[in-house]
Amino acid sequence: MILRFAKSCDSNSLAKLHLDCGEHQPGGFMFKLGLPFLKLYYKLLINEKKSVIIVAVDEGGNLLGFCSGTMTAEEHLNNMKRDRFRIGFSILPAIIKSPKILTNILDREKFVLLKDGSIQFGVIRGPRIEYWAWRHTEKNNMSIPLLKTWLKVVFELGVNSVKAEVDTDSKNLLTVHKFLGAKVIENLYLKDGRKRVIIEYTNENKKL
Repeated sequence: MILRFAKSCDSNSLAKLHLDCGEHQPGGFMFKLGLPFLKLYYKLLINEKKSVIIVAVDEGGNLLGFCSGTMTAEEHLNNMKRDRFRIGFSILPAIIKSPKILTNILDREKFVLLKDGSIQFGVIRGPRIEYWAWRHTEKNNMSIPLLKTWLKVVFELGVNSVKAEVDTDSKNLLTVHKFLGAKVIENLYLKDGRKRVIIEYTNENKKL
């Protein structure tokens, strides 16, 4: 396994792996927006100055997993706002395929735009983990060393803590984060009745 920072040419592979993992992970939403959206999303994220994306590839250069995030969630949300028209166009196929998804999209758009009364879906300020994925068909699962490497990188860049959102439907995922030293600092309740927690890793974490 080789770990490296993501390049612009990785956006399509990141999108495809996100889509594949989302279909096998309970509580996911972004994958429902479709491959065109995910390709655009990762293209935008890679080009953000304060994004940190570390990929794991095999000797042949095939993507095994990745951990993505941003040093400043507020800057990431602002970039999403600026590109909302391109983003809107990219999710049209998903809306046509499943019109019911439109309500969830509009709720999340209000959150991204930080409109008054909008439902909070996650972290809106500071360093944040965006997505952590590993190919489910890969027998040698090295996802935990991948996450640890990502955390060490952002801590070496000078941040004191990193937050992330985890749906409680993903019990195994939450258990892993807690095992690695993450603490639950806030509970969020979504319109559909699901519960989401905000977790935090600190630079003093001895398990990393």
